[in-house]
Amino acid sequence: MLLDKKKKDLTLQYLMDISVSTSRREPFRPPIIGQSNRVIKLQQTIESLKADNHSLRQTQMALLADNDSLRQQQSTLVTQMQQLY
Repeated sequence: MLLDKKKKDLTLQYLMDISVSTSRREPFRPPIIGQSNRVIKLQQTIESLKADNHSLRQTQMALLADNDSLRQQQSTLVTQMQQLY
């Protein structure tokens, strides 16, 4: 009886996780029965760090593009100043 209830709870949680997962377009990973909370928290931390790393890489690429643009502007200004003198 208790096992059936646990199975129902896990099935319900599984279905809820699928709906949340598909709404966020993240890959769904079913929970492993018997997995400790510590391992689950570590996996969540790893996923969070991966997302942060991706965000930082995008920021880095944007800054590099801005840097290139500023260098081109600087080069243009130096050329214009040289033509004035």
